[in-house]
Amino acid sequence: MPGGVKAGVAVWPGWSLGVLAALLLLLGASPAFASEVTGEGRPWLQRSQLARFPAADMRASFEMLVVLSDGSRLSRRGTAYRRNGEGALADRLYVFREPAALNGLALLSRDRQGKAADQWLYLPAYGRARRVAMHTAGDAFVGSDFFYSDLARVRVEDGTHRVLGERPCAADGSLADKPACVAVATTDLPGGYPWGRVLSIIDKHNALPRRVEYYDRDDDLARVMTIDRVSTVQGFATPLSITMKTVASAGYSTLTLDEVSYDLGLEADTFSIEALERGAHVQAAAKASTDASSAP
Repeated sequence: MPGGVKAGVAVWPGWSLGVLAALLLLLGASPAFASEVTGEGRPWLQRSQLARFPAADMRASFEMLVVLSDGSRLSRRGTAYRRNGEGALADRLYVFREPAALNGLALLSRDRQGKAADQWLYLPAYGRARRVAMHTAGDAFVGSDFFYSDLARVRVEDGTHRVLGERPCAADGSLADKPACVAVATTDLPGGYPWGRVLSIIDKHNALPRRVEYYDRDDDLARVMTIDRVSTVQGFATPLSITMKTVASAGYSTLTLDEVSYDLGLEADTFSIEALERGAHVQAAAKASTDASSAP
């Protein structure tokens, strides 16, 4: 099996697609805002969603580094595209270039109002896009610590959201003397979700989720996502590095962005199934890579 194995999951350029997940978070932030830090948590999650969608569109190069439980490392590289719709809805396209076994593999994700996102996986060997089944929401992507469900838009319509109060943004509590984040607990999630409870630690100033804890159906901590590095790109606070750790293993996955650009005027056709099946995404990714490497 090419690519190796992590925690019993085959690392193959194929059907498990959630690794890209964190790309949702690597998008940017809205202006500072003030809100209550007790009571209903939905407004905080809505602001947090909008904070990840600055500008009309975005393109970036990404690397996903998977550190296996035995200490070995796997690297995947590609290009991510995003085009905004209304509110927090967006179309996203993720195209792999490296390693060679993954070259041309692509995932298209489209948010839908009031419904789960539609996702299609393009496999170069078949020359066509196949719909990603909803029951794979809790599957890992190529042996990483990210799930399919991490990639799709968080539906604030689902579950119950309650503000628990202020919290330090840093997991080690180093900001405990000056809390700068708000904790929002999400419970009562429908059965389609691979977890039973989620705790989101949201920055009060830019609405970015600094840390997210995922608990399984037995209420045991299963995974922890952290934003490790944020930078201002074209005026937008943009997360450039995200880590997802799986509590039960010694491994983790880190997703980093580079060469981020906003407001490119991306066409809607870029995010169509037809464009996938005619290989337009491969050509666009190759051109973006060439343009980046030849830039002064």
